[in-house]
Order: sequence, then C-alpha cells, then structure tokens
Amino acid sequence: MKRFVVVLLIVALVLTFAGVGGFVAVLLVRKHFFFPISIDEMLRLQEKGEDAAPETPRLLACFDRDNEALRLNAAMTLGTIGPKAVDPVRERLSDPNPRVRFAAVEALGFIGQPAAGAAHDLVARLQDEDPNVRRKTVYVLARLETKSPAVAEGIINALADKNADVAEQALEAVKNMGAPPKEALPALTKLAGHDKQQMRVEAIKLLGKMGEPAMPALRKILVDAPADESGMLFLTIVPLGAKAQPLLPELQAIMSKNKWWDGEDELFMILKSCGADGAATIANVIKTVHDPMSPHFDVGDDRARTLLKVIGEIGPQAKGTTPLVIEVLTDRPSLRIATLDALGDIGPSAKNAVPAVEALANDVNVGLQARVALKRMSVVAKQAGD
Repeated sequence: MKRFVVVLLIVALVLTFAGVGGFVAVLLVRKHFFFPISIDEMLRLQEKGEDAAPETPRLLACFDRDNEALRLNAAMTLGTIGPKAVDPVRERLSDPNPRVRFAAVEALGFIGQPAAGAAHDLVARLQDEDPNVRRKTVYVLARLETKSPAVAEGIINALADKNADVAEQALEAVKNMGAPPKEALPALTKLAGHDKQQMRVEAIKLLGKMGEPAMPALRKILVDAPADESGMLFLTIVPLGAKAQPLLPELQAIMSKNKWWDGEDELFMILKSCGADGAATIANVIKTVHDPMSPHFDVGDDRARTLLKVIGEIGPQAKGTTPLVIEVLTDRPSLRIATLDALGDIGPSAKNAVPAVEALANDVNVGLQARVALKRMSVVAKQAGD
C-alpha cells in the first residue's frame, strides 16, 4: 500500500512539473509566433537593423491583425531588418487575406533593393483580385528597379488595369522607365482619352516620348482635344523637336480655328524646331486668317504679327515664306513693321524681297525700318544699289 502511495506521489509530481513546463512552453511559443509586437516595441527594433531578425515571426504576426497602423509599422520594421526578412515576407505574398498580401508587398518595398530577388513573386501579384494589392505591387516593382522583361511586361500590362488607381500607378512607373516600348501604345492611347485629366496628361506625355510609333495616336488626339487642353498638348510635343513634323497639319488646323494660341510659347517652339516646314505652316495660317473668303478670316493683326515674329526667329530656313511676306508687306500697311523685321531676320536668303523693301526706304512711316532691313540683308542690298 505504501509503495502504491509513493508511486502515486511520484506520478503526481511528474505531472505537476510537466504541466508547469508545458504551460511555460506554450507561453513562449505564443509570444514568439502568435502574439504581435506593439508599435512602441517596433520603434525600438527599428534601431537594431538586421539584429532584430529573430523577431521576424512576431512582426509577420502583425499582418494578421485588423489594425492598419500595426501592419504598416510591422512592414516598416521588416524593412529595417533587410535581406534576412525577404524570404519570410515572400511566403506571405500568397496569403488568403488581401490585407496580409498588401502588407507583404509593402514590406518588400521597404526592404528595397535587397528584395529584388522577390520581383518575380511580385509580378504574380499584378493579377491579384484585390486592386489595392495590384496598385502597391506596381509601386514596389518600380521601386526595386529590377531589369527584367517579365517585370517590364507586367507593369506595361497594368496600364490597362480596369481599376483607375492601378492604371495611374502604372503610368507613374512607366514614366520612370524612359521611352515606353511600342507594346505600351494601345494602353497609352486609351488612357489619353481618360476622364481624369491628370491621367490624360501623363499618357499623352508618354506618347510624346515614344516618338514615331505614337504619331498616328498624337494626330488623332490633336484633332479631338478640347481647345483648353491645347497648351498641354503643345508642351508634350515640344521634346520631339524636328520629329514633330508629321503633326504640322493638325497644328495648322488648330491655329486656323482657334484664336487663343498667340500666347502659347510651346507651340512656337514646335514650329521653330521644324525649320522650313514649320515656317511653311505659319505661312499657311497667315493666308487663312487674312483671306476674306476664309471661314477663319481675322480682321485683326495680332495673330499675324505674332506669326511674322516667329518666321523671323526661324531665320534663313524661312526663306520659302518670302513671297507671302512680300505680299503682306505690300497689302497690309498695318503689318509693315513686323514684316520688315521678319525679312531682316531671314537675312540674305530673302533676296527676292529687296525691291519691295527698297520701295519703302524713304517712306515717312516705315522708312527707318526698311533701311534697317536692307542693312541686315547687306549682301543683297549692296548689289541692288550698284
């Protein structure tokens, strides 16, 4: 009997100690693998950098909590841990909970370049059912700057995302990629007609960067654009320089129909960059606005005066406009000073205008300007005076 009692006491003691140990073990496990870390504790961990790596499981546990601030700070703290946190975070990219997937993507963004190895895992999230995850993924992929065809293709495809926020984030990412590839043309063309003005602006700017492949799209945009967005379009076209030449017919139409472009410096920059073709376009507009039979006839002189100044700024390349300038000089006394200035700027290349200018050399109103113009066409002027 005594032996039995002793055995029971021993068993009881073993079970007691085992129970206490088990309880402590459970507490330790729960602390490190189930209990998240407070924000204050995270702030302290952020100062430790990669030395805080042992706390990664607890930081990841914060992703499961319905507390946005907690998830954000956990992602930031994982970012300070760096490379050691990449693989554990990557495992959460496929979590069933979209908030967890978002936090995992966000954490990789905070980690930065060391997380570049997870880029292809991130590409898969561009197809995520949650638009917030897709948007954040585009942002992070652009931040990682991974040189990968799959990443580039994924970002370009995101331009066509049905969610406007995702597409807008993709626009920002593509903008930092340099000249967009031709594969982006359909999506950019569609976004150029988006209801949101800022998205239209960015899409059109990117089309401008594409150059020749985007010319048909840009021509259509110029035709369809409302008058109050012309200035933005001109600004987009300026970087094309002489390559904007195919757009001159559309620009000519805008200048003929719209009376409010005379303050658009970007438009004049485009015309000047196109040299002789730009000058010819200007000449056509002058003809249109001063033809009484034209539906765009303008009795005023302001627009013509502005255009004559631009012709002069084009200089010798504008020699093809000389016949029109002579016509204006003869027929429009109110424009003679502007015309003489333009001929002087064109210089010796405007030799055909010398007789018309000489005829005004002693004119009471414009004689001085005529003599100055002849002097600026000095080579031709001397020959005419022999």
